[in-house]
Amino acid sequence: MTKTTKSAIAQAGAADFHIERFRPSRLRKLVLHWTRGLEAHILREYQLTMSEARVLTALKPAGTASTEDLIALALVDRVHLSRSLAILRNAKLVRIIKDAEDRRRVHVELTARGMQTRASISSKALEMEQWLLADFSPADLKVFDDMLERLLARVEGIDAQLGTLSKSTSRNVKPVRRVMSRL
Repeated sequence: MTKTTKSAIAQAGAADFHIERFRPSRLRKLVLHWTRGLEAHILREYQLTMSEARVLTALKPAGTASTEDLIALALVDRVHLSRSLAILRNAKLVRIIKDAEDRRRVHVELTARGMQTRASISSKALEMEQWLLADFSPADLKVFDDMLERLLARVEGIDAQLGTLSKSTSRNVKPVRRVMSRL
């Protein structure tokens, strides 16, 4: 295919482009609506933002997590993580522990109050998810989950090749699956 043919195809496709049918836009719209629902119906009770809740729920009830792990799991950058941890610490939901070997590094763990809040938010979020997905059969949900996994793997692969994820969040971001397997 010549460069001119590719250009003609791209121009024809651009004429048929409709943002409301563009899948990434539809996924973003879904996430925005879902997030607003979580914030309005669940997080407001705890006076937490979505970033703070993602950091809180990324922590396991037992054990600690490094800031690098939290960046990858909560999908936040260092600035949002730092702000979220300050708010969560002031609310007595997390404890920040300096690394014994490297005082520049810290580990984060849930307090007793943090464990209760995490459990409550997680339970309510799962109830909301069940309500949102109630019209789908188990087979539909399996197909949906499989497609999400494949899309995530593809995007993570592209990010790894281009280095885009590490530029936008942290120089030390690890793929989420690798981090989750260690926790």
